[in-house]
Amino acid sequence: MSASPEEASRKIENIRKRLNFSKKIYDNVHGYIDITEEERLVIDSPIFQRLRRVSHLGLADFVYPGATHSRFSHSIGSLHVMNKIAISLIEDEILEDDDVSDLGLLLCYTM
Repeated sequence: MSASPEEASRKIENIRKRLNFSKKIYDNVHGYIDITEEERLVIDSPIFQRLRRVSHLGLADFVYPGATHSRFSHSIGSLHVMNKIAISLIEDEILEDDDVSDLGLLLCYTM
């Protein structure tokens, strides 16, 4: 049985409070992305920051100068999309809200 819109909204708000988003990062595709303190620690690490200099498009920017996309921005966008998917799964009661805190591991996977 699916939750009412009010219950779903309340559940999302409770998840957001529990995750304690501490920072926002601006992404050209997704706009402002909320990140938790744990995610911030991973993102601010030297090994993760190195991804800013790793191209996600290979040599495409030599042919298309406007084509720039780093592994860093890809990883941040992937985290945002996974957070949205997880919240949707929690709304549909497919995923427990305790499982959401493990999404920061996605950042490590994308490295």
